Amino acid sequence: MDPSAPSDSSADASASSSSSAVEDLAPGMAAMSLQDRFELLRGIGEECIQEDELMNLLQKKPVPICYDGFEPSGRMHIAQIMGRNDSDELTAAQIFYPCMQCADIFFLKADICQLGMDQRKVNVLAREYCTDIKRKNKPIILSHHMLPGFKEGQEKMSKSDPSSAIFMEDDEARVNLKIKQAFCPPNVVDGNPCLEYIKYIVFPWFEMFEVVRKEANGGNKTFTNMDELTDDYKTGALHPADVKPALAKAINQILQPIRDHFNNNSEAKILLDTVKKYRVTN
Repeated sequence: MDPSAPSDSSADASASSSSSAVEDLAPGMAAMSLQDRFELLRGIGEECIQEDELMNLLQKKPVPICYDGFEPSGRMHIAQIMGRNDSDELTAAQIFYPCMQCADIFFLKADICQLGMDQRKVNVLAREYCTDIKRKNKPIILSHHMLPGFKEGQEKMSKSDPSSAIFMEDDEARVNLKIKQAFCPPNVVDGNPCLEYIKYIVFPWFEMFEVVRKEANGGNKTFTNMDELTDDYKTGALHPADVKPALAKAINQILQPIRDHFNNNSEAKILLDTVKKYRVTN
C-alpha cells in the first residue's frame, strides 16, 4: 500500500480536521506577513531543509499541516534506533519503527515535519522516499535543538535515567539536587548542560538570568543576553558555583505553577500518581 495515498476514510477525516484547523488559524495568519510567518516557523528549528521550500510553501499555503512529534512514553527513541552501526544486528521492531514513523508523515499529509535533531534521519528518509516515487512536494524538515543530559557526555536527556533531566513534576529539592550534581566544567561553554538550560529555557522565559553572590565573589549580576553570560563564564568571572543556584531558582520558578496544579487538583494528582507507577523501558 502506498502511504502517500491514504484510504478514503482516513483522507476524509484528515480533510475535515485540516479544514477545521484552517478556519481556526486563518484570522491570525491573515494578520501576519509572509516574512513574519516564515521567521516564526524558521525560529523553531536549529536546522531547516530547505528554507526556499518553506518560503514557497507559505506563499501557496498560508496554513500548512505540520507534523509535531511528541512521545509521552518511556519507549525507545528513534535516535536510539537509527544511531547504530551498520554492523549491528537489528531486530524487526528496530527496522519497522522508523518506517512506521515515516509513513505517518504521508498519512497525515504533513507539509512540515517539526521534530528534534535526533529524528533528522527518519525525516530525511521521508524526503528520499519522495524522490523514489517522483513526488514533487517533499516534507520540509524543521529540526529543533535537543537539550543534553546533566551527566558528562550525555547528548540528550534520558527518561530511563531520572537524574539526567528535569521532569515537569520534580519538586524543588529534587531540582536543586539534580542541578547541583550536574556536569558544569569551569570556563567551558561547549557541551555544558547548565548553560544550555539557561540559553534555551531561562532566557526565553525571563529574558534575563539573575546571579546572587557575595561581594567578594563579584556581587549580584543580572545578565540580559547569553553572549554576556558566556563571556563571563569563559574568563572565570562567572563560576559554576554562581550558575547552579541561580539556574535552580529559575527552573523552580517556572515549575511552581505546575506543582501547584497537581497538588491542588485531586484528579490531576491521581493521574500523576498513576503515571509514576508505569515502568520506563529502553
